[in-house]
Amino acid sequence: FDVLNPDEVLQGEHPRFRERGPYVYNAHKKKLNVTFQETEEDLMISYLDFEYYTFNREKTPADLDPQTDVLTIADPLLQTYERALRVPNPLITMITSKAIVKGCIEKFNRTIFRAYTVDDLLFGFAPDDFEKCTLFPLPFPGLLGNNTEDAVRQAGATYNRTIYSGRDDKEKMWTYKSFGNDEYINKYAAPMKVGGTAGDSFPLFLSDTQKRQGLDTWAPQAKRVMADLNSARALNSAGSQLNT
Repeated sequence: FDVLNPDEVLQGEHPRFRERGPYVYNAHKKKLNVTFQETEEDLMISYLDFEYYTFNREKTPADLDPQTDVLTIADPLLQTYERALRVPNPLITMITSKAIVKGCIEKFNRTIFRAYTVDDLLFGFAPDDFEKCTLFPLPFPGLLGNNTEDAVRQAGATYNRTIYSGRDDKEKMWTYKSFGNDEYINKYAAPMKVGGTAGDSFPLFLSDTQKRQGLDTWAPQAKRVMADLNSARALNSAGSQLNT
């Protein structure tokens, strides 16, 4: 959604939006160097996971161009910190949110709204945007699991993640046990991504009740497998052959 009146919003007016899209991309994924190592207690599967996207011109409306179309949105850096620092106490959340927004605006000469091309919004954030994150350490490691420096360092880098196979407990099948050095996945108090993961690993918004109960984090591969399986079942019920 493109914000049409950013200057008026800063003066207290209601925002007006324009929906843009759809911009269609093809996802390309592959795994290399798959190895299996079994011990008395566990089975470890290691691999290099590569993923990249290409723009699909044929399935995107002719008047849309992700390289030149510009969207005005709320500054992602400000949104990330405001969201990450939310805690169960509404008063503390209000104070920290205002302080973060004010601090970023003054220190980095940023504005509440920023304009990006669609390509930049999806794939092209400048590295200095992420480096600036380390200047504001997150003060609640027990709730957030890892600090900002870990997230910045892991983004785009090689990292390890441990996923339950379901062999010992099927209720935990395909949920994350750990990500990199982070053993606090279920203690996340805010719906934020661990550095480098696919966005669909985490829900965008959680209720306060869900936050207190902990966050079940599903591996993206598991979600794709379940979606493919449901599609296959639907085809089979319609009379098509199902191969497993």
